[in-house]
Amino acid sequence: MNAPEHSLARQLLQTRALTLVRGARELVAALDWSVCEGEFWCVLGPNGVGKTTLLHSLAGLLPSTGIDLQGRPIGHWDPEQQARLRGFMPQQIHDAFSASVLDTVLLGRHPHLGRWDWEGAGDLEIARQALETTGMQALASRDVLTLSGGERQRVALAMLLAQEPRLLLLDEPSSHQDLQHQVKIFSVLRGLAEAGCALVAAVHDINLAARYATHALLLDGAGGADAGPIDIMLTPERLSRVFRHPVRRLDDQGRGWFIAD
Repeated sequence: MNAPEHSLARQLLQTRALTLVRGARELVAALDWSVCEGEFWCVLGPNGVGKTTLLHSLAGLLPSTGIDLQGRPIGHWDPEQQARLRGFMPQQIHDAFSASVLDTVLLGRHPHLGRWDWEGAGDLEIARQALETTGMQALASRDVLTLSGGERQRVALAMLLAQEPRLLLLDEPSSHQDLQHQVKIFSVLRGLAEAGCALVAAVHDINLAARYATHALLLDGAGGADAGPIDIMLTPERLSRVFRHPVRRLDDQGRGWFIAD
């Protein structure tokens, strides 16, 4: 797959012949791909094609070669530098200890603090603003162990926002959310891209991707990948091939919607 054309925006992430193998399956084969400031990429494909494996590799949680951050291999970055540039929100969050929602979100500020520093007033303000952005400010004093799955996921997003990375990696950021919060979360993510961040999110909902993303990476689970602007990638032909099921587009008031036939 050829890397897509980009404007003069700064490139934050690049893969060079990235290959991901799990067991006997080659999920991604020789992927050349780049992500620039201002881009919101959605990674789409059926279950099991490697979306989470790709996100974990980009986040440095799985050993991989051929991944650069701002033109430097990820192995050449120290952890603090990486955490200030790149943040990751996993699909599943497991809390081992009791903590307030606000204290949990403040963990996102640690890459910006010295080893012996405590959070200051500025850090608290950033954390509170992140909670307000995600609609969780009223639960700031609640114990995270008492939250629903959807509430805990929005706390995880708030923690990522408090981290203030330029590159955000998100694995199914709206999977536990009702319709209202799905729209809210994707509106926030699109706003971050418009402010100059770069985002890569694994998603299941084609229509959320079509409405909010700027670009799409389609994985077929057999090593194949296709990447480009959202309007070029999300066509019935491409989606039917990737999802191995007929997909039809409906147009309503200038907006396209995709449904399974």
